[in-house]
Amino acid sequence: MRDLIQRLYAEGVATVYVGDLTDVLSTHWHPEVNAQTHQFWAFRAFIGRLSYTAEEYGITVTVKSEADTTRTCPVCGEQKGTDRDGETFRCPCGHEAHADLCASRTFLEQQAGKSAVQSGRWHGLCASSGTTTTGRSSQTLLRGPVPPRSA
Repeated sequence: MRDLIQRLYAEGVATVYVGDLTDVLSTHWHPEVNAQTHQFWAFRAFIGRLSYTAEEYGITVTVKSEADTTRTCPVCGEQKGTDRDGETFRCPCGHEAHADLCASRTFLEQQAGKSAVQSGRWHGLCASSGTTTTGRSSQTLLRGPVPPRSA
C-alpha cells in the first residue's frame, strides 16, 4: 500500500477516488458468489488503511458512488444502447474498448471532470478519436521529494 501511495505522491496526485462498494454485501446475487464475497471482504479496512497512509503524504481519499459508470460511454456520455459483452464495451457512437477501463474513465470524469483526464497516462486504452486520459485529478499539486516514513 505504501509503495502505491509513494508512486502516486511522486506523480503529483492530490486525490484518489475510490468506488463506494458498501452496498455490495447487501446485494445477494447468488449464494456461492455471496459466500466468496464474505470470505475476503474488507472494504472498510482497506479504505481506512489507504486513507491513513495517503494522509501521511497529503493525499486525499474520496469514496464516491460508481452508479451508471459501467453503462455510460466515456466518449459521448450515452447510456442507452450501450452494450457490455464480457470485457468489451460498445456504444452506438462507435466507441469500443475494454469495459473496465471505460467504467474507470467514466468514474474519474464524474469525480474530477473531463478536463482533468484529457491528457496523460491511459495511452488511449479507453479512447477514440485521439482522446487520451489520465488518473491525475484537477487538484494535482507539484510536490517535492517523498517525505520520510513516520514511525
